Amino acid sequence: LIDNWGLVHALFHHSSVLRVNASNWGLAEGQSLGDLKPAPAFSDAWKEHGGAALIALIGKSPCRAIRQWAIGMISELDTGAIAGVSLPTVLTWLSHGDAEISQLAVEMLERSTELSRLSTSDWIGLMGRANESVLDRVCQLVRQRVSVHDVPLAEIIRLSCMPPVPMARLGTEWLREKPVIGSSDCQEVLKVTGAECEAMRPTLMKLAMEKIDASGRSTVADRLEFLDSRYADVRTIGWDWVLGSETMRLDPELWQKLLESPYDDVRLKLVGVLESIVSGSSTFSLGQLEKGASSRENRARSGRTMASDRCVTDQVRTLWATVLLNIHRGGKQKPGVIRSIVAMLEAEPEEIDQLLRLLRTALRSVRRGEWRSALAGLVRLIEARPELSSRVQLLVPELIL
Repeated sequence: LIDNWGLVHALFHHSSVLRVNASNWGLAEGQSLGDLKPAPAFSDAWKEHGGAALIALIGKSPCRAIRQWAIGMISELDTGAIAGVSLPTVLTWLSHGDAEISQLAVEMLERSTELSRLSTSDWIGLMGRANESVLDRVCQLVRQRVSVHDVPLAEIIRLSCMPPVPMARLGTEWLREKPVIGSSDCQEVLKVTGAECEAMRPTLMKLAMEKIDASGRSTVADRLEFLDSRYADVRTIGWDWVLGSETMRLDPELWQKLLESPYDDVRLKLVGVLESIVSGSSTFSLGQLEKGASSRENRARSGRTMASDRCVTDQVRTLWATVLLNIHRGGKQKPGVIRSIVAMLEAEPEEIDQLLRLLRTALRSVRRGEWRSALAGLVRLIEARPELSSRVQLLVPELIL
């Protein structure tokens, strides 16, 4: 900047920060470029006739130094140039890539007497276009100017799911005040499982769950939306919510759907629940699940058959295999899987050909905890079912009995 003699002359000719000689400009002793303030040549002409030119420079100049100078200059004018900037121009400046212009625009917007011209859709659109540096202040203006009753639920959910914290926070506040009535509203609220703002997700998820519970319209499929989210923190919160409802917990459909989950964290939690049921430490049992299924059949025939039971068994076996073959996760759950397999073999020895192959995988693991658990499980199995020892020896020839 300081090497451009003509530009410095036009913008800072009377500045005490600079010294000038016949060939160049330089900094006065003890001064820095940060101390520069607008002091143009022909300052009286700028003050009398420069308002429109300064506004044009702020919005259109490609040079940041000139834009900064114009902002500083227009702030010092006594001609009412700032008050004369039209509302459309101010709104355009709000979305400018230069944060300083956006800051000036939001200050002008806060003082504007024309805000009544903006509709609810205008304000919501403004949040989507505003420079990130002023988004928090724009959202505060929207809070003051827009009533939640004028905003559709779908728009509130969209805001809640946006990545910027100010927009997600405003959407969450509006959702808290918005009534959720009927199945269609519940389906709209379920879209929060895709919320992109990590900081607001826990608060938003818990609020959405409260709204869905209060509506009295939640189903197994609705609750599973939280466990199908691509975000791990949503699945963690959703797990506690799903299992917190006794009605849902005793619904066989829920467990069958969980067996199909593509997410490791859900499968590992499910393994823990199945192990607690087998060991008897759970607060509910397989008998309760059967009772829950029977009561559902009494109300409306579920069509559950031996074939569907076999399908569930196959899904449990697939779940166990997925956990045992996972080399990255599940170390804490694998001993529980092994205990569950052994318990099933004790109860259903005819399954030995299928299930012993899973135990064999764990027995041949390089991880000490896994092969020790598998070995202890096999010993327990043979003690409980001595007639299986020959089959175990055949399928695991390296094991000396």
